[in-house]
Amino acid sequence: MKDIFTKLDLRNCFDNQSIVNLETAKYKIVNYYSNIWSREVSQVPKLRTYITFKREFKQEHIYN
Repeated sequence: MKDIFTKLDLRNCFDNQSIVNLETAKYKIVNYYSNIWSREVSQVPKLRTYITFKREFKQEHIYN
């Protein structure tokens, strides 16, 4: 848990055993994984067409 809080820049909450706002935690988690996704997808040559159409880390809309 300490590692997760550190990666999300919430280490002080872990150390102080304080309550974490869930909206803040959700924002930080999405931002963290978005950065990882952006960095890794740009390093894979086979995904050059993919990143032309998908520029953000988010769920696709499903149309019925």
